[in-house]
Amino acid sequence: MLSGVLQSAKKKIREVQHEMDIYRLRKATVNLGNVSSVHLSLDDVHQVFIDAQRLHPDSLFDLPLLSELKRLNELYGAKFTLYCFEDSAYRLSEECFAELKANENWLQVGYHGGIDGKVTVESYQRFRSYFSEQKIKLASSLRLHYFDCPEELKGVLSADGVRRLFCSDEGRDSYGLVGKIYGGYSAGGITYLPTDIRLEHYVTKILNNGRLCAKEELIIFGHEIPFMNYREFEKLEAIIHMLPTMVEYEL
Repeated sequence: MLSGVLQSAKKKIREVQHEMDIYRLRKATVNLGNVSSVHLSLDDVHQVFIDAQRLHPDSLFDLPLLSELKRLNELYGAKFTLYCFEDSAYRLSEECFAELKANENWLQVGYHGGIDGKVTVESYQRFRSYFSEQKIKLASSLRLHYFDCPEELKGVLSADGVRRLFCSDEGRDSYGLVGKIYGGYSAGGITYLPTDIRLEHYVTKILNNGRLCAKEELIIFGHEIPFMNYREFEKLEAIIHMLPTMVEYEL
């Protein structure tokens, strides 16, 4: 019982923290005028596939997450990459695949890891085969679970057209590289880039420290469940309002 109370209290604290961050972001006067391109993505995407199979929506975009992403695309031209867990227990219908195909100019999927949390060649190949069989274009930039990538997988990814791996936003070792190295480091046909903003964090503080003001490209991400539970899409929208009107959203 106590554990449940503590979890509820922590959730409420997080909600308040996010509310405050959203409020302050809307009031912020950060100059992001140097930014010419932005990459937006969500990690740990899985629930949307469960909902698509269990709820049988008339459209994928009736699901709350995808409905919100579509709204941001229609308003601002924002483009998104969904980094998904590979899980053979959940499969999309032909109609869902058709919608993904029809919207691939702004919404793509990419491998994140296996549903067991492990990043392996075998899991990646199952993921690739599943979507490729439906002629779904897969992302050429990835962020893998826990920033892990076996050496043998790097060669497979490169051969399949993956050109970038996004690294930690906190300077953690990523894909076998220490933080001070991966600011544009390239090897084996893949470039390693740090992520700039994690939406779960106190984004106002990240922007106010001025570190990102000189950047030409911003890499921003969140996670599927917090993105909706804590209204992180409102944080993202506040950031979008700080960007130049001609900014390019990339996949």
